[in-house]
Amino acid sequence: MKASLALCVLACSATAALADPAPSRLDEVIQRGTLSVCTTGDYKPYSSLRADGSYEGIDIAMAESLAKSLNAKITWVPTTWKTLMPDFLAQRCDIAVGGISVSLERQKKPSSANPSALTARSRWCGAPMCSATRPWSRSTNRKCG
Repeated sequence: MKASLALCVLACSATAALADPAPSRLDEVIQRGTLSVCTTGDYKPYSSLRADGSYEGIDIAMAESLAKSLNAKITWVPTTWKTLMPDFLAQRCDIAVGGISVSLERQKKPSSANPSALTARSRWCGAPMCSATRPWSRSTNRKCG
């Protein structure tokens, strides 16, 4: 009896393991050939909306580089700071960029990534503040790196 039960559990587990997993967001981006990017466009030097309607900035360049590496085109999704996380969670965009600082509320949400840069704003979250001009962290009182 125990052997039959064990065999049944093993067979069910093997069948579940062989089933196709749901496609990841990355798989979807590659398949559609488009990366949708939420940005506020009002936070230099990370994301800035130009007069001609295009975007520029450090995070904009990173998003463009990511899209290029995925062989995808970018679709910019204008958002506001108030609607950024709801837009992202509603899947109106694949990623969100533009100097988005780390906060406890944002960390509670799924798909929060490690920051690409530590800024004065992120220092308030307890992250060490390090840069080329400040090789010493005030928050940890030690050398960065």
